Amino acid sequence: MAKAMMASMGFEMSYSIALPGKILDYEPKAGATYDAATNSILWKLDLANAAPLTDIMVKWDNSQPAGPVSAPAAPSGPSAGGPVMTATMLDQVQKYAQALSTQDEAGYTALMAGGQLILPPLMGNYPEIFNSADFKLNFTSTFADGKTGAAEWTGTRAVNGKTYNLAGVDILLFDPNGKITAIRTYVNPADFAAMQAAVK
Repeated sequence: MAKAMMASMGFEMSYSIALPGKILDYEPKAGATYDAATNSILWKLDLANAAPLTDIMVKWDNSQPAGPVSAPAAPSGPSAGGPVMTATMLDQVQKYAQALSTQDEAGYTALMAGGQLILPPLMGNYPEIFNSADFKLNFTSTFADGKTGAAEWTGTRAVNGKTYNLAGVDILLFDPNGKITAIRTYVNPADFAAMQAAVK
């Protein structure tokens, strides 16, 4: 179930091994690429496939140095005519989290494509939970790659002296200019049902 959810959210995962000498052979070949800049082998994992990546083998020769292993420089801004790069996109995700945390509606709307207000689905559909001053929202982490961003959060609400907790993640989709075009929210169904029942 977790793999299916991650795949539907557009997540991509990979596994990489960097080595100090010339790489002679590696297995499995399927899904693998060699990166000369880091002298590494990278496997992209298939989230739709239930079979894990196992039995990885890499042979290398320490007597033939491959040169210093250094990671490529992180992108710092938008590429000409292309999608916004990761650094800028992550900044947008952090601004999104900040605007929601402080209830800054103008700042929040400015992040949206076309300047139109796009609410996370649960927030729009269940205002009795999320639009209450009793609901405390705290973002715990933010993430972005070249296509999507994610903001993890925890919410708490006290009802009749009992505190209810709700953990969730907002998945943000972007247009080529780095503006948010859609928001998908995922929460624990049992925790959400408990909080929903408490506020009725």
